[in-house]
Amino acid sequence: SLEAKNFPSKSGDQDLISALLTGNKSVQVYHCDDAAEDKCLNPHISSEILPKTTALIEKVDLLLSSLYRNLLTDKPLNPEQKAFVNSTMIPILKIMAVEVAFKEGGAPVSIRTYRDAIAYDILLHYLDEVMGLVWNSAGHLKQAQLNEKMIESFRRGISENRKLLFSKRTSIFQQISLS
Repeated sequence: SLEAKNFPSKSGDQDLISALLTGNKSVQVYHCDDAAEDKCLNPHISSEILPKTTALIEKVDLLLSSLYRNLLTDKPLNPEQKAFVNSTMIPILKIMAVEVAFKEGGAPVSIRTYRDAIAYDILLHYLDEVMGLVWNSAGHLKQAQLNEKMIESFRRGISENRKLLFSKRTSIFQQISLS
């Protein structure tokens, strides 16, 4: 007989969030005992170093550079650039348009100032989407009559982590508006 286990969420793990943003950090992550679909019955924690090349801030930096080049040369955005611009609530193109209009060094605002906030916003949006999917999946488990107390506890954890992420996003946007 299989018993359902509740593992603590990593969505609020500041070390993991920092590593996803900047890379080159060792983090504790869950790994499946069997990577085949529907076979992860005994996940375990292991240490992993996330390389800087996969860090979100690095990727944001590269995309900001390519967007800037496109604006300077009046080229249309490619699908990756469009997806990037649409993945954050920060008005990237408006900020860059002001920067380009003022030419190098004279702009009152620089998109590079917002790089970290853009990366953080994208990560928080992604985590919120994942937690929304998990929330809905937990509802299906509830319908399958699995341990209702465990599912409610699990959902409470998701709800608390979503509130923390929203609070962090609000804090970042407040910092941006003050600068």
